[in-house]
Amino acid sequence: MLKQIKASAGSGKTYTLTRDFLTLLKDSKERQSALCRLYKKQEHKPLLKNTQASLFDETLSYAWSDILAVTFTNKAAAEMKERILKTLKTFALAPDNLELKKQKKDEFTLSKGQAKSWLKRILASYAALNIRTIDSLLTQLARLSALDLSLPPDFQPAFSSKDYFDPVYDALVLRLAQGDRELNSLFREAIQSLLLYTNSRGFILRKALTERLQSLVELGFVNMPFLQVENEQANYFSRFLTVSSDELKTRFKKIHGHFQNTAQTLSKNIAENNIALSKNASNALGKAINSYGLSIPKYSALYEKDSLEALVLKKDQDKINAFLEKDYQTFKDASQILYQKGVLYKLILEYLPFIELVQPVFSELCSLQEIHGKIPSERIYSGAGEIVSSELGVSTALCRLGANLAHVLIDEFQDTSRTQWRAIAPLAEECISRGGSLIYVGDVKQAIYGWRGGDASLFDEVPEYNDLKNKVIDFKQDNLKYNWRSSRAVVEFNNHFFNTLADYKKAFAVAEEMLPKETPNADICLCAELLQRSFEGSEQALPPRTMLLDEQNKENLQDLKKDTEQLEKKDSLPAGLVRLSVVEGASKGEIEEAVRIQLQNTLKDIIQRRGQSGIAILVRKNKQASQIAGWLSELGLPVVTNASFLLSENLLIQELMAFLRFLDNPQDELAFWTIISSQNLFLSHARFEREFIFSWLAELKIKSNKDNSFERNIISAFKNDFPVLWTKLFKPFLNSASFMNAYDCVSELIRCFDLMNLYTEQQAYLSRFLEVLHSGAEQGFSSICEFLGYWNEVCEKIHLPAPEDLSAIRILTIHNSKGLEFPVLIVPYHDSDSSSNKDVKLVEGVVDGQEFLLPCKKEIGELWFKEKVKSVSETLNLLYVAWTRAAEEAHLFINRSVKKSTEQNTMADTAEEKLSSSPTIRGIEKILELNKLELKRGESLSFISGFDNRHYDKFGETELFKGFNSMDKPIDNLADKPKRADYNTNQNLQLIKEQIFDLNAQHDKIASFQPMQWLPRLKIFRNQLEEFNFTPKRRGMLVHACLEHLFLTGDDRHDAEAAVRLGLSGFPLPVPDVEQISKELVNLLLWLIKEPQLKDWLKYGVAEQNILDENQKLHRVDLLVDDGKSISVVEYKTGGKEDAHIQQVRRYLGLLEKIYQTGYSFNAYLVYLDEKEIETVTQ
Repeated sequence: MLKQIKASAGSGKTYTLTRDFLTLLKDSKERQSALCRLYKKQEHKPLLKNTQASLFDETLSYAWSDILAVTFTNKAAAEMKERILKTLKTFALAPDNLELKKQKKDEFTLSKGQAKSWLKRILASYAALNIRTIDSLLTQLARLSALDLSLPPDFQPAFSSKDYFDPVYDALVLRLAQGDRELNSLFREAIQSLLLYTNSRGFILRKALTERLQSLVELGFVNMPFLQVENEQANYFSRFLTVSSDELKTRFKKIHGHFQNTAQTLSKNIAENNIALSKNASNALGKAINSYGLSIPKYSALYEKDSLEALVLKKDQDKINAFLEKDYQTFKDASQILYQKGVLYKLILEYLPFIELVQPVFSELCSLQEIHGKIPSERIYSGAGEIVSSELGVSTALCRLGANLAHVLIDEFQDTSRTQWRAIAPLAEECISRGGSLIYVGDVKQAIYGWRGGDASLFDEVPEYNDLKNKVIDFKQDNLKYNWRSSRAVVEFNNHFFNTLADYKKAFAVAEEMLPKETPNADICLCAELLQRSFEGSEQALPPRTMLLDEQNKENLQDLKKDTEQLEKKDSLPAGLVRLSVVEGASKGEIEEAVRIQLQNTLKDIIQRRGQSGIAILVRKNKQASQIAGWLSELGLPVVTNASFLLSENLLIQELMAFLRFLDNPQDELAFWTIISSQNLFLSHARFEREFIFSWLAELKIKSNKDNSFERNIISAFKNDFPVLWTKLFKPFLNSASFMNAYDCVSELIRCFDLMNLYTEQQAYLSRFLEVLHSGAEQGFSSICEFLGYWNEVCEKIHLPAPEDLSAIRILTIHNSKGLEFPVLIVPYHDSDSSSNKDVKLVEGVVDGQEFLLPCKKEIGELWFKEKVKSVSETLNLLYVAWTRAAEEAHLFINRSVKKSTEQNTMADTAEEKLSSSPTIRGIEKILELNKLELKRGESLSFISGFDNRHYDKFGETELFKGFNSMDKPIDNLADKPKRADYNTNQNLQLIKEQIFDLNAQHDKIASFQPMQWLPRLKIFRNQLEEFNFTPKRRGMLVHACLEHLFLTGDDRHDAEAAVRLGLSGFPLPVPDVEQISKELVNLLLWLIKEPQLKDWLKYGVAEQNILDENQKLHRVDLLVDDGKSISVVEYKTGGKEDAHIQQVRRYLGLLEKIYQTGYSFNAYLVYLDEKEIETVTQ
């Protein structure tokens, strides 16, 4: 069976797909072997369209895991799984005595026992619930045939071009640096084409280069067979390289030279006859004569007049003779050739050098894919399609996956690309040929992903597709006619607005308004036909009261009687509101200001009537989202954007990442400043005011300027001024960093600063961050350094799911709103088109009988107009998606761009001025005009309780908006913004020092934190059979543990005893005769404390510092001291002297000299504690 379901916005698409899935699930059996899946064979009959009754009485035995549902996003897949489980749970928990109303013949029903049984089966084998994204399915197909496709079996799909293209580009640049002359020549040609034929500006052309190469690579993936990528002679681009750049330049110069010569001849003969041209004609002819190289002057009316007489001043028109008219006609013919063919040559030359350069790009891409195992998603789709539709025999993928499928359900089919469908179609054919089914759901009016390959025309082509039409004997069509989402006003307004396009004549009028005015009539007709097909039957019905009651019963079987009584007392649907408001401006800035004011007043109205939850603002661009978020933040309104739940944008996560960067590089002053100025992580724990830490930094800088030398650096100054905090909060982590991976560090930071309890609202972010850390460790990015690199790659992709009950205003793009609904919708901008001027599409064209790739620009003519037709269709689809997100209210701003009239303080609404608005606005206003609706400047049009109940008003004049501020008055702030305290950067340093002294006294009470105290025990007791003897090695470990806790306060004995006490308390091994060992250690430390160097060593030193040599081997220094002028290595030794000790510190010095910049002096010290001697070592 083949079933097509047309599902307009809010029509219950997901519910219908879930119902069909559950119906198939109900009839499934336990898993059987392939030999036992028998069914009655019947001869296939031809496709019968619009068949309502099933003509296929075969019975196919299938398991529930043989049902495959395909969605386009992970969110949609998760939602469908959730709905299936929720429906089964509803039936399973229904009261025993509940009598349900008789179900309709197409409704799904299940007994309580069946529901419980299915719940148990699914939860026991949840992975077998075969609901997945299309990307996941195609990746699995490619993976099953990885060897046939010459791919590594563990390859990873790359959905972002950045994931695979950046390494390729870097590899090419490396080849350039190594002296690859051929590649150098190709790059030089490409750069010259950017400078000569485009408007690229600036000295750095990397962005322009990579964008063009990237677009060509993506085009190649779509058009080249999978196994042809590496074959340079046979690949897709080779047919566009039959003519060289030099040959094209020669052809252009010939045409351009003829154009110049005819212009010079015409100018010369006009001058000889003392004829005066009009000013415009004279300027245009001068530009034609003076154009040089590959430049083409701007097209002028001079080139298309019927006679030379139209260009000459009236007083000299009688001087024109036949020879001059012939010269002018020759010039006209030359200009037409230049602007028809010469322009095409120039466009070809823009991309031809890049087509030549893309060959080594593909070569490098293939070799890097073998190393890194990242395969572009488009290439995966292509490979999957080739492998399952191979004419060389049945593929492994089709045998292993197709043989285990009986039914396929596909959601959002209108966004499927032909490459994706080519891979799925054989699976569908296999299912149908064995008595199974293909059910696909979609809505061509919501096809908004044409820019990434989606082809809505496939939706109606499927029944006639290749072999599928010969295997289908039962074709059903279903049109979901009810809108379950929106209020009466929203449904009826959208019905009247978009159903206008179902009328061909009206669709033609809208297409004519939105397309460029020079568009050929045939293309306007094509656009009108496309719009008519898309929006035909778009009108939706409101569900009757009885159906609403049925829906409520299905959702709440437990409270059936109570809910029914409540619903009977209410209207079937809320009345709702749709409001169109005109905002005008003569410039972009004026329009933005008008939008800002209108948005403020609209929000004031909404918030006062119903609060701020449930409001969504939809925009076209992320830049607009940022702008509006800024406006609302200034008003104190809570705002959520796509970036709000981005993990890397969370302040606490940023502070934790700064701590990781500091642990990885203890000289990173920026990371350290981020930590000590962080309110969440440090300031609140240290009991500092933010202004104090800024004052401290300011005084530090002032003092440095006075003595003309910076006092070491921020880190050294902090150690000196805040020794207690340094010792108790930073030093333990630095000392333990070499033993911990990134996950351990963050876990201990969370525990040390008690972040989970202090910031309960941040728990979701912290938990998600820990998941990312753990995931990174599992993928091999365990060390802090490795995780930092991993984070840079993934940080922009990791979001936190948005809470459903969030009481903040959501701002998101229309594309991201697909599939969502909001009680209140605001669309403040309609002045952007679906096509981006930034990304120029490449199309195949024929010039002089030869094939070329051309940028799709106006100059290429017919192909450009065809793309404009697609753009208009997608623009109106995007409008439909946006406006149908509203459940109760929709507030739509019409951004009209007008020109100032010559009359003071007025604006004219002429047809010419309306043309300055974007195609989207012109289309909206044309549809309103066709419905006999017109909006004047400053007016709003409100629809309440339906399309017919409408009225015009100015903001604040109707009962609904009575009492609200006028448009020229911004709303009051809804939250008080804190004012930053002023501090004098010239305040007395002594005052700061006194505060520091007091704070240090307070911080002395902070308990010492020892991260991962269990770690040494874990590392030492790996061999449980080893005797616990107190060996010299273990004695040395104990001495080092005590040194880690040594902190100088001025009381030498107290300091030594405290260090020994803390060292013994955290030491994991048994220590014999603790009293005697303690006395020995105290004496050792007392001697060391009296050494004059120790104070500076502890002040500027970092314990257990790692150094990485050129062979990637780690060396750990006991104490690395950086006082801003010199670098010192300090090694503590117990026992006697050895020559190896000197060699060890000299090796450290050699590595440090390579790492640190010149200007430092380097010293090394061996501290023999038992010998009570310090030995200085030099290189």
